[in-house]
Formats: sequence, C-alpha cells, structure tokens
Amino acid sequence: QHAIGDAVVAADDALDVGNGDFSIVAWVRTSTASAMRIWSKGSFWWTTGYMLRTAGSTVLLEVSEGGNPLIATYGGAGVDDGAWHLVVGVVDRDLGGRIYFDGAAGSLAAVDSSAIDLSNANNVAIGRYDGQAEEHFAGDLDDVCLFQRVLTASEIARIRCCSAKEQACTSEAWALTVTIETPATGAHSRRCLS
Repeated sequence: QHAIGDAVVAADDALDVGNGDFSIVAWVRTSTASAMRIWSKGSFWWTTGYMLRTAGSTVLLEVSEGGNPLIATYGGAGVDDGAWHLVVGVVDRDLGGRIYFDGAAGSLAAVDSSAIDLSNANNVAIGRYDGQAEEHFAGDLDDVCLFQRVLTASEIARIRCCSAKEQACTSEAWALTVTIETPATGAHSRRCLS
C-alpha cells in the first residue's frame, strides 16, 4: 500500500512557459493503474496549461488552451509495475510533444502550439490536480524538474544513466525533490544536483 500526498508550489513566473518549449522530468514509482498527476499547471478540465500524469498503466502529456487540448500524447506502457521509471514529457512548441519512458522516445504528437501562451496564475501541483484535490499520485515521485527548453534524447539518456540512485538537474532547471513515502519500504532518497 502506498501513501498519498502532494506538493503545491506557489505561482511563479519562472514556472510559466508562455510560448516557449519545455520539458518535465520525473522519477516515478507506482503499482496503481489509474489517473494520477505527476505535474499539473493548468490543463484541468482543459483549462490553459500543461500537465504530465499517469493514465492507467501509461503516461499522458497534455498541453491545452481553454477547452481545446492541443497536444495529448501517451507513452510508457507498464508505468504501474512498482519499479522506478524515468518519465520525461518534451514539448517543442513548433513541432509537438512526446514522452520519453526510461530513455525510449515515444511517437511525436505533431501539433504546432507556438501561438498559444500557456501562462496562467495557477499554482504548480506535484502529485495532484492543481485545480482540485483530485488525481493524487499513489506511489513515489522524485527529482521533479521543469526545463524551459527541449531536452535532447542524449541529455535524457545522461539523466537516466547517472545511476539508479542519483539524478542530475542542471542549474537551468527549476527542481523540486518530492518523495511520497511508501510505508513498507520507507522514503526513497535521490539527490537533485545543481
């Protein structure tokens, strides 16, 4: 059985991607196959914003404006197997978005969303909806990072290959280490380096 918890980070202009490219990186571990937020800043009930969450046994990256989901791409089959996985949502605003799961690139959802400003006044929520106390992440989240640029496949491979217990977030990333403890095993510890 996993503990349920979350973190809310106050709205900050540094967390608004505006019209720019971005990448969300997180280490996740869960045995639950359901809709659970990893990162959420808007994109609830399709409001303007972006989010990364589990969707059953896969991962969903979504970018939306008002009632219009612009990018919705799935990847990472088997995220609910109880093992640690590196999940990366990458959005190139001219080309579209894709999920990298344990370093493997998923298919590109080819959508030009460069004209849409994703800035909003919402707080960032890690481990739940930012608009409501729903879709809590049941499991562990660690080294959650936002990069305001596209990470390359080789950069993602480097993050993954640092080791199973140590990940690197460069100083250009906004990073928060969140651990939601699993009572049976205790908290998993990873460092986010600058």
